Order: sequence, then structure tokens, then C-alpha cells
Amino acid sequence: MKIFVKALPALLFFSFFWISWIDFEEEKSEVDCVVELGPDFIINFWDTPQIDAVMNRPLSEIDEIIWSPSENLSCTDCLNPILTITEVEDVCISLTLRFDDGCEASDEMCIFIDGCNGENFTENKINSITPQSISDNAEIELEIAQFQFVRIEIVENDQVTHSLFEGWLGSSLHNLTLDFSAVPAGDYFLRVGLYPEDKFISITKL
Repeated sequence: MKIFVKALPALLFFSFFWISWIDFEEEKSEVDCVVELGPDFIINFWDTPQIDAVMNRPLSEIDEIIWSPSENLSCTDCLNPILTITEVEDVCISLTLRFDDGCEASDEMCIFIDGCNGENFTENKINSITPQSISDNAEIELEIAQFQFVRIEIVENDQVTHSLFEGWLGSSLHNLTLDFSAVPAGDYFLRVGLYPEDKFISITKL
């Protein structure tokens, strides 16, 4: 009995130490590796956002990078790929990092397409541009079905040479006056960014 009484404090200390060690190990394992993709966000269909992952470990300790889905990402072995939207549907992306010590961390974010409602959407329209052969000014009539950000610009070989309009337009009929005075004479493509895809108009600047 005396032996047990004398041993009791040691047993209690050992038990407390063991439970505390287990709790410490569990807490340590939960925060040992963390990755965050950031909050969900909304974009236009033609935007190409960059996704940035933040983690609490050095890059040199990463053993494997897994993006899902990965088809429309500019790189799958990096932490900051550029996303290209190819479908008229919202998309959620997950990232899993596996580290060289066996620790694994994951996170997910969702990107919502502005004006998108699954596969059901009303197409925006360019009704007219007057005149077709432009001197300094022309008027373009747009029929907007969804509130959205619209860009109108001159493009040559996929490069924007002149920006003529950009801004938010509500769901209604719009008549916009475009200033072509800075555009040299010649034949061009006028690109109008309308969800869900860009539209192109051939124009001649006099």
C-alpha cells in the first residue's frame, strides 16, 4: 500500500505528461502544413485570372502539387497558374500539396461567371454600327441581356491597338458613340467583349 501511495504522484505526472504529449502531437500535426487559395470570386467570361496559393512551408519542401481540375490552367506544377474559362458554367478548383515529410494540405475555391446561370443564358447582340465606313465617330447599338463589363477595342494580330470603350452595361438596349479619331486609316477588326464570347466586326477607317 505504501509503495502504491509513493508511486501515485509519479503515475499521475506520467499520465498527465503522456496526455499532454498526445494533445501536442495532434495539435502540431493539424497545423504542420497549411495551404490557402483565397476566397471565391466573380469574373467575366473572357477574363483570365491568376490563382495564387499561400502556404506556411518553404517551396523546397513540396513533394507534389495536385490541381483538380487542371485542364484550363497555364501550369500544373506551380502555385500561381492562370485560369482560362472555356465553359459557360461556374467552376471550383482544388489544390493539394504533399510535402517531403508526408504532411498533406488541401484547399478549394470557386469562380463564378458573371451573368451565368448554368447552361441557360440569353445571348447578347450587336444590332448595328453606323456608319460602316468610319471617319472619326460611329454609333454602335448593343442589346445587353445580362449586366456585365463590356470592352470595345481595335485588335491587330490579337494585339489591342486602341481601346474605344470599357465599362459596365445593364440589361437593356444601348447606343454608344465611339471615337475613332486616334485610329489611322485602314481596315480593322473591332472586337466587342460580350458574354459568353467576343464578337468581331470588320470596319474601315477613312
